[in-house]
Amino acid sequence: MLIAHAADVNLPNTNGNTPLLLAAQSGRLDVVMAFIRGAGLDPSKSNTLGENLLILSARAGFEDLVAQLIKMRPNLDHADIKGQTALYAAAEMGHTGVVRILLESKADVNGGAAVGAGAEAPPTPADARRPPIVVAAFMRNVEIVQMLLDYKADINAVDHTIEGRGSPAFVRCAERGNIGMVRLLLKAKADPAIKRKSDNKSALAASFDSYQRGMVVALAEAMHIDLAEITATARMKNLAGVMPFQSGKEYSIVVAGTADAGKMTLCL
Repeated sequence: MLIAHAADVNLPNTNGNTPLLLAAQSGRLDVVMAFIRGAGLDPSKSNTLGENLLILSARAGFEDLVAQLIKMRPNLDHADIKGQTALYAAAEMGHTGVVRILLESKADVNGGAAVGAGAEAPPTPADARRPPIVVAAFMRNVEIVQMLLDYKADINAVDHTIEGRGSPAFVRCAERGNIGMVRLLLKAKADPAIKRKSDNKSALAASFDSYQRGMVVALAEAMHIDLAEITATARMKNLAGVMPFQSGKEYSIVVAGTADAGKMTLCL
């Protein structure tokens, strides 16, 4: 109807969303195609946040619309101003079907393009991107993490954006106490010694700072490290009333690869 009455279908709202982009957010495949074929609108155009049709459709989880847009051969790795590609958006929201479609269509499994606000924006640093595996692991989505790994995602990829603080998936999951995901990442050969770029802290240090007692013990076991230094530091912090450990309580773990492999005790 808008097209038939010669309405300005390129007119954006305050967020830069045109009727075409709003139709994509609503999953209206028929309306999207009418705008593109009937009004000749450019499907690559973005809003003020750098979100194009593919990103908006992927974030909303509309598999049919995503599949149709891919047939138009768009840049699958276009990123919005936060460095989020369509694959990242789908992984963040847990849309497994959309993630699969994008991966099968050869979207960059590690995040693709640099941060940019569309074709008119100047180039930005290539490392300012957001790896989908970081957000999928953070959101505890085992199925999507495994799918990304199956497509050879870099398990040690780092989120270099300001919001991401230079964090790899392993550190982000450790500081949140997500032991199950940490074990999955370790099984997939994540580097347990990898550090967050913003403060040079490892997963062990990050989990210690965020009071994740169980994670501290699990990481110590996985990394086969000497617990003496951790024990002393934990005791001092506990006496200062900082750490929520129970003073004097013994936490037993099994440490392999030592001269006296077997049960060792971490006394806090």
